[in-house]
Amino acid sequence: MIPFGSWACFTDGDAMFTTPDFGHQLEDIVRLYGDEYKLFTAKTNRVGTKYQCVEGVWDIDCMSTHRNIGKMLQLNKRLELNDITNAPPMSGVLMLLEKNTWNKSNKFKEAGLLGIDNSIHYSIRNTGNRVGLMEGVYIQHFYRNGSINDTSHLR
Repeated sequence: MIPFGSWACFTDGDAMFTTPDFGHQLEDIVRLYGDEYKLFTAKTNRVGTKYQCVEGVWDIDCMSTHRNIGKMLQLNKRLELNDITNAPPMSGVLMLLEKNTWNKSNKFKEAGLLGIDNSIHYSIRNTGNRVGLMEGVYIQHFYRNGSINDTSHLR
């Protein structure tokens, strides 16, 4: 529904931004890096992809702790980007991409519920585009209620 050339941000339903002005930060990153990178993701507390995780906070559920982490990352690394194009596939807890890139990718097809993020990462990489990790954008992820063994969300 968005116009060509526009960008969209998808987040998991069990994730939330931790800074009030994240939208301006995302706009700044797209303006700065959007010609070179076509898919972005963020730092978080709980995902299987270790390079996206802030160490030591997996078991912390206190929202104020996560807000403080987000605030510090935003303050210290606001526009920093790490090229993860050729890294293991990202976790799609946050995916920021351009509609034109989306149309050239596999979209949310051929992957099943748990493989969407891998499919998008590989698809965009395989079209010759770059994937970036926004080091200064942090979202709290309530992933499996903090338990690796909890699969209640899959029923």
